[in-house]
Amino acid sequence: VLNKALSEKFPVTDEEVEEAVKAQKEMMGDMFEMSLESEGLTEETFKKQMKPQLMKQKFLASIEVDEKSIDEAVERSKKEIHARHILVEDEETANEVKKKLDDGEDFAKLAEEYSTDASNAEDGGDLGFFTVGSMVPEFEDVVFNLEVGEVSDPIATDFGYHIAELLEVKES
Repeated sequence: VLNKALSEKFPVTDEEVEEAVKAQKEMMGDMFEMSLESEGLTEETFKKQMKPQLMKQKFLASIEVDEKSIDEAVERSKKEIHARHILVEDEETANEVKKKLDDGEDFAKLAEEYSTDASNAEDGGDLGFFTVGSMVPEFEDVVFNLEVGEVSDPIATDFGYHIAELLEVKES
């Protein structure tokens, strides 16, 4: 499925495959044939494998990343954050919990009462310290941008709706 999707947006011609194979042969010299043999490949099967690789290279080359995004990712990777959350199944419940938090109710008690995350509901929703890449992106994008003590609005993910509170930040 991935190869089909890539081939529609990033087509690779037979000439491009031939050029890539020629470049591999030149780079590897006599080792090219031995490498094919050790992998149990013929030159034709190698070409078939090369085409999806070239499509992926075209796809990756098409991605534009600005300096600001790179700087933000680097800064995020230098942090470990300590947060807690309340996970609920629907937006209506998330909004209800958020209102209770805004009205001053205790986060930990609401986590015990409402959270469907059995791994930490009894601990007040405590997620401990984590780094970038540990949580789903939608959740991380919000939590890494909170101020210490700040509670998020509901965050929709594939797991449901989260309300998060940033407890602490330290350099990793």
